[in-house]
Amino acid sequence: MNELLRKILKNKKALIGSIIIMVVFLAAIFAPFISPHDPSRQDITNRLKPPYFLGGESTHFLGTDSLGQDILSRIIYGSRISLIVGIASVLGAGLIGFMLGVIAGYFGGRVDTLIMRIVDLQMAIPFLVLAIAVMAILQPGLQNIIVVLIISGWVRYARITRAQTLVVKKNEFIIAAVALGSTRLRIIFSDLFPNIIIPVIVLSTLEVGQMILTEAALSFLGLGIQPPTPSWGGMVADGRDYLRFAWWVPTLPGLAILITVFGINFFGDWVRDSFDPRLKNL
Repeated sequence: MNELLRKILKNKKALIGSIIIMVVFLAAIFAPFISPHDPSRQDITNRLKPPYFLGGESTHFLGTDSLGQDILSRIIYGSRISLIVGIASVLGAGLIGFMLGVIAGYFGGRVDTLIMRIVDLQMAIPFLVLAIAVMAILQPGLQNIIVVLIISGWVRYARITRAQTLVVKKNEFIIAAVALGSTRLRIIFSDLFPNIIIPVIVLSTLEVGQMILTEAALSFLGLGIQPPTPSWGGMVADGRDYLRFAWWVPTLPGLAILITVFGINFFGDWVRDSFDPRLKNL
């Protein structure tokens, strides 16, 4: 742990990314304690108030939206949605894609052909079309948007896991394990998994930011989190009509998305550079 901390402190991108991720995590965890207002409380008499740094009131530090809701409070609570969606969808997509990729790469034959044809078929369908189709069946909501992101994201894990499995299973220690009579399950879990998991971990760290961005895009289009639940993408969508005279309404939650995704990507780049042997000596 101390060695990992020293590596992060030596790398500017890793340090910046870690700080941003930590701030977002703390905001999500302690939202009820640090949020100055109820994020769903409407006060029409205080609608479209400017932020404090533009001459507004200190009680609404980042101003209010068209319904008089406190923007800072909604951004803080919106971090919960973004993290839940990002982490849950990556875990679900990673688990499904990892297992199917291992099965396809290790067993080969018809199983490999079937799984990879499903991957090819899904990748031929535009994501937005897939999202609209699934949401039309399931209806917009937190759980359903996670399902959509899992359905759309597992193929990337399956392809990279299959490729790694095809390489590793040809190594001598796998051949030796087969010769010694080890069962397929023992070989997969004891010998194969530890040697192919690192690329999946690296991909997962980069995919969290992408999933958060995708959730924001779907919420912006009205296919994601529905009001009154605060969502960064939904806040941007609600404020787009007021951009000319109340720019802070859509811009500030947009900045929250931008900073969070940048932080996750910075940390993901560091993880990739640290664990990918092809990049260590560059």
